[in-house]
Amino acid sequence: MKTNRPILNFAFCALALYLLLTLTVLGADKARTFTITIKRSAGTEGKLSCVEAKLTDVPCFWKASKRIPAGTYSGGSTTIMETKGYQAVEIPNVLGFNGIFIHQGSGPGFSDGCIVTPKENIVALWDAIPKDQHNITIIVTDE
Repeated sequence: MKTNRPILNFAFCALALYLLLTLTVLGADKARTFTITIKRSAGTEGKLSCVEAKLTDVPCFWKASKRIPAGTYSGGSTTIMETKGYQAVEIPNVLGFNGIFIHQGSGPGFSDGCIVTPKENIVALWDAIPKDQHNITIIVTDE
């Protein structure tokens, strides 16, 4: 009985290439970084942008008495807030604060120190950024 080795070799190579490409594509978002920018005014309203989520200068808000310091926060992550059960973006290592997020809310009254934005913007962020990867940089600036 004669086997057709070239066909078997080709099939094996094709399968190996397919698996390699699939794993590369699935792992691509894990290695990818994302940036969210917050431009704050002197009051309690500002603008949030994220290229990957197709958000440009959408409204965001915060509580005036609990305004986080301007700065660059690396290692942020899309996650579920344990306290409220909301889809959110964690802002890690905020000096003087614990548990700071970007989450849903339609005005400063929805913030206990977090940055809030209408729910559709949170959904856009969640659709664009893989969950729990700590691959988001949040840049907060004052205008």
